[in-house]
Amino acid sequence: MIRNLIFDMGGVILPMQDIEEPIHRFGQIGLPRDEAVRLFGLHGQQEIFRDVESGALTADAFLAAYRELTGYPATFADIEWAWRGFVSDPPPERLLWLRQLMDDGYHVALLSNTNPFLMHFCDSAAFTPEGQPISHYFHRIFYSYRLGACKPDTLAFSRMLEQGSYVPEECIFLDDGVSNVEAARQMGLHAIHVPDNQDWIVPLRRELKLLSTSE
Repeated sequence: MIRNLIFDMGGVILPMQDIEEPIHRFGQIGLPRDEAVRLFGLHGQQEIFRDVESGALTADAFLAAYRELTGYPATFADIEWAWRGFVSDPPPERLLWLRQLMDDGYHVALLSNTNPFLMHFCDSAAFTPEGQPISHYFHRIFYSYRLGACKPDTLAFSRMLEQGSYVPEECIFLDDGVSNVEAARQMGLHAIHVPDNQDWIVPLRRELKLLSTSE
């Protein structure tokens, strides 16, 4: 029986922007383009950007490292603004689907590779025009920098399962990263790959139906 629906954030809840947007924004606060291309690699964030998402660097330590890297006196607000360039605003219909799933009796959770800068915005009333923070749409939220591990490291999943008291077989996990989906399955969760920025309600409903009829 499926009890828990666990979502990735970027690419699933929040559409991803073209990579040129964060490159441009970080360029405005001192990060050269070639460095941005290297640090925002095809396989995810690298070096200090990865370290702040894994919890190896605090926000203050990231700021110090960023200032040393760029020579630019970046503030928390500067980095928050630049990091928001990776994602677009949440489509209202996706937020409505989350609330409907909660009303249907599912435990709805978020598991995201993210950082204190982006989540400062998402956790605020500025997240939606209605003044609701991201927590309004989830029963439980798991951030990589608080878990101390990033997907697809199975440690991120094991800590989420332990902290949430989840049974893997009772969970469906949705993510736009194939390696993250494979890691979730390795941990015993049901998982759905959501191609970048595509809607997921139809494949989720289909999976829920298939699993309910196979019991």
